[in-house]
Amino acid sequence: MKTHWLTIGAMAIAATAAAQQPPPRVVTDAQVVAALKDPNLGTEDMINVVGPATALPPHTLQPATLAAITQKIRQLNRASAARGEATYKGLIPAPPEGNESNFETLVSLVTVLINQADVAGLDGIAECVDMGNTPFWALVGHGEDAVPALVRRASNGDVDHDAGKVLKAMDALEQMLESPTISSKLSPRSHAAIKRLAADRMKTLRGDKNWRLFAGAAYLAVATRDPQLREQVERMNDNYKAFSRQGMGLEAQRKASALIQQALDKFN
Repeated sequence: MKTHWLTIGAMAIAATAAAQQPPPRVVTDAQVVAALKDPNLGTEDMINVVGPATALPPHTLQPATLAAITQKIRQLNRASAARGEATYKGLIPAPPEGNESNFETLVSLVTVLINQADVAGLDGIAECVDMGNTPFWALVGHGEDAVPALVRRASNGDVDHDAGKVLKAMDALEQMLESPTISSKLSPRSHAAIKRLAADRMKTLRGDKNWRLFAGAAYLAVATRDPQLREQVERMNDNYKAFSRQGMGLEAQRKASALIQQALDKFN
């Protein structure tokens, strides 16, 4: 691996530039909450308030503020889902190319929660678990503390609109179980909650459109290393009649079974 070194002159220039930068603006809990509650605040104004909060040290903001951020994230996600559905149905025109809608605001809000490293913000991060590697691995890294938030995110919601979040929440839990360091530190209660989630999702995820979510639930079930769950998945794997009972056809069976076999091989 190559190591890149700064010359003394370059280091001096960088230090001078950093010294000339204005100090980050400090924002308070009250300012953040007020911005979140202001229905007339545009994206740019919201980011101007929330942006500086991303630089606050961990555990600076109060749990109530983190809860308000979580509520705002859910509100923005619901609004985005509603716009997407209305666009799909032709009720409203598609947004202009490059229009990121609520994305920038969501990134700022979830970054605040990640940097605060507080259990009170984990539900909000879980609402953005499908927004890239940063929130995903932040949740995995929290281990035990993040299990309840991920289980809730994977259990709740309309899979028609939240499929990505449900799948990524299950994937994050699977990554915890795959890591010997994290898995060994999970409580019996967390292991039991993950097993219940996997079993429930395998029962309730039906239809061809849910083949990927079903495969994710089966993958998670195998990752728990529970003998009964593994046996259930083995009976299901590549079984036409079993997939038919789930309302899935041959193509869904083929694609889901390929992923399920990977799990069976990995956790053998």
